Amino acid sequence: MKESAQKNEPLSGPDAEIRWLKTKYEEFARQQAFILAWLRKNHPEVFKEMIKASEENDLEYIRRSVKEFSDKLSQHFE
Repeated sequence: MKESAQKNEPLSGPDAEIRWLKTKYEEFARQQAFILAWLRKNHPEVFKEMIKASEENDLEYIRRSVKEFSDKLSQHFE
């Protein structure tokens, strides 16, 4: 969500929590997309394993892998 849009929206009201959750979800989705794109480019074998795991609905493996690579990626950019 753009900062200008956030500034124009009230911080309270009946839809405030929904807007906040939507913003957090969009942020999370962008982070996941970035991590997956990075994995696909730099570690195609891990990316393929994650795709296979997702097809098999192995969500725990996917969560663990995304967390590990997210941590490594964060360290890389520090």
